[in-house]
Amino acid sequence: MTYEPGENPGEHMYDIFNKDGVFIARMSLNASYQNYGRLLAKSKGEKVYCVQEKRSGFRQLSVYKMAWEE
Repeated sequence: MTYEPGENPGEHMYDIFNKDGVFIARMSLNASYQNYGRLLAKSKGEKVYCVQEKRSGFRQLSVYKMAWEE
């Protein structure tokens, strides 16, 4: 998380890295955290899976497709 405001209220910008530590994308997410500040989000292939907290306090799984621009 970069602590920069995201595209929507309550979101922050996140830098996404592959398993080798190479920067691959940047996304605006409203992601939830688990114990010890663990982010509940993973990327695999062209998708990002993220647990987000709704206004009601319930959590939902959101799936985003990454589109690459050149």
